[in-house]
Amino acid sequence: NRYFVVPEYHILKLSADKLTLTDFDGNEVLPKYLTVDWELNSAGKNGYPFYMEKEIMEQPEAIRNTISPRLKDGRVVLDDIQLTPDYVNKLKKVYFVACGGSLATLYPGKYILERETAAVSTGAYTAAEFLNDPPARLGKKSLVVLNSQSGGTPETAAAARLATGRGALTAAFTTTPGSALEQAADHIVYYFDDPASPYPAVLTIFPEVYKLTYALLDIWNGTGRLPEVNAAMLRLQDTFDEACACYRPAARAFGAKYAGEPILYS
Repeated sequence: NRYFVVPEYHILKLSADKLTLTDFDGNEVLPKYLTVDWELNSAGKNGYPFYMEKEIMEQPEAIRNTISPRLKDGRVVLDDIQLTPDYVNKLKKVYFVACGGSLATLYPGKYILERETAAVSTGAYTAAEFLNDPPARLGKKSLVVLNSQSGGTPETAAAARLATGRGALTAAFTTTPGSALEQAADHIVYYFDDPASPYPAVLTIFPEVYKLTYALLDIWNGTGRLPEVNAAMLRLQDTFDEACACYRPAARAFGAKYAGEPILYS
């Protein structure tokens, strides 16, 4: 009932009586074994003709099972990130790193920190930029916040490894358990994000970013605003629903009018 995941940049050699794991330099590495904690029938096809179809169809349930323990007393609790005030007060830089839309979702955190505290300075980087031109101040007094919806964005996972190698603390948001980003980061926060099957707004990426941001601010500024933020997040769904009801007719009218346009700029 034990297994291990072959790390990136490693080679696994199997023989009749043993297995050998080495890095690219030929150094033997001891595997980090994990314990299987699921029922044996979970490994079956569960009535589906192919494993691929089973995995696809069971993704929503897997995400729900991952997130549901975070719901406590009607709010989402980030128990996985344990940061003591003493540790947080030693931080001097916060870097937000991701690619494309995932980086855009982190910008509210940067915006809030820049305007609410003088305790730290912040930076926002695309993962490729962070990798190829890392900031000189990246080190033990740095917190690097990352996001990859799939958890498999190569540049983002590599950025997490770079930051960890420099001694920085890494906290990453993703929707996918067992991803490359999860293996690379110190702390993982899961969120749900599936436009085709919307989940309550409180479990999407933005509330998680706000709550991490204000948890840090409460330590740096000596305030107690996180409960207020949690309460606001619980009202988020109603706000979303009202906004959708208000603007849906205009959005549909716009779509009908310009559906035939060959080019649309946004």
